[in-house]
Amino acid sequence: MQIGESSMFLGVYYERNVDISRHQDIIQDREHANALVNSASAKNTIREAIRAKAAASGSSPVSSNQDTYQHSSSDYIIFEDDTENLYELYARKNRELQEQHSGDVFWGNAKSQWMVFSEKLYQNGFYDNMSDDEVKNFEGMLAHITAGMDNVSKIKYSEGTSIDFNRYNDATFSAMNSEEAKLELESETAALHFFGDQFVDKEYKEEFLNMVDEFHSHNKGILKDYQGPLEGAEKGIMKLQADPGMRGLADKDAASYSGYMNGLVHTEEETDLYQKEVTDLFQKLQEPERNQADIWEQLKLVYIKYITKDTDRPDIKDQAWSRAESTFNLMQGYWSELLGAVSLNP
Repeated sequence: MQIGESSMFLGVYYERNVDISRHQDIIQDREHANALVNSASAKNTIREAIRAKAAASGSSPVSSNQDTYQHSSSDYIIFEDDTENLYELYARKNRELQEQHSGDVFWGNAKSQWMVFSEKLYQNGFYDNMSDDEVKNFEGMLAHITAGMDNVSKIKYSEGTSIDFNRYNDATFSAMNSEEAKLELESETAALHFFGDQFVDKEYKEEFLNMVDEFHSHNKGILKDYQGPLEGAEKGIMKLQADPGMRGLADKDAASYSGYMNGLVHTEEETDLYQKEVTDLFQKLQEPERNQADIWEQLKLVYIKYITKDTDRPDIKDQAWSRAESTFNLMQGYWSELLGAVSLNP
């Protein structure tokens, strides 16, 4: 999509159906772009897109006079007359990150990485003969797969705004801690490899799979010093526990869990074994004859065993699972979607 001096791919379905993109062929210069953006039609199009996004996420208008809509649980988009600035801000922030990390295409859209994959598929003709509904299904699948790592980037690089144009931002899950995020990255990488193996034409398959490897490398770098919000809270609980005068303010169970978990250190051998087990289980998910429920149960047990260092304390195991359950639900959701699509495309 082109507005003013900025150009950014926002997804095939978006490009096909937002009025501004339909006029892209007549945008010859800055004057034409300004006339288009400032038209009532363009303003209404973007306003309706924001309203639809808010409705889809369960949000609601908070001020009809200003056309202000809740964007997430803690952020707001105020849609004023300058619609171009909204788009320019989104494009500029992505452009700045890309310039800071040249050679890594995923910095061009770190908070909606599915768009990077979808744009490459679009350039290679993947969507050419698809209906709008088929496009939505494939783009939605990619968006659901990358949602976890996209959210990690949003947490780590929020920069005071959560503006985005991700029309598939409908997955609900809790912010992941660092170990959940590492597991999520391995799951997403395996799912994207499976997507490429199953759906991308042979001519472009190697290119797509190389991009998946780049995706893994990009996000592995982000996770090096990532800490989830709850991990920071747990360190706060430890500080309370260390102060005799404040000790009673901390929840007893939370304090017990934090005290145990913060004292754990994994050996390199333990981590290598864990990673191998996880990789093998994600590979088994791709085999249609396997019992999916059994594999997910095995993943749960492997994860809990690793992060708790194979404790025999049921209270620690229960709390570890209660924190990770949201992430597992996210993974199971997009794997189910992916495997269902594969079964319909033998």
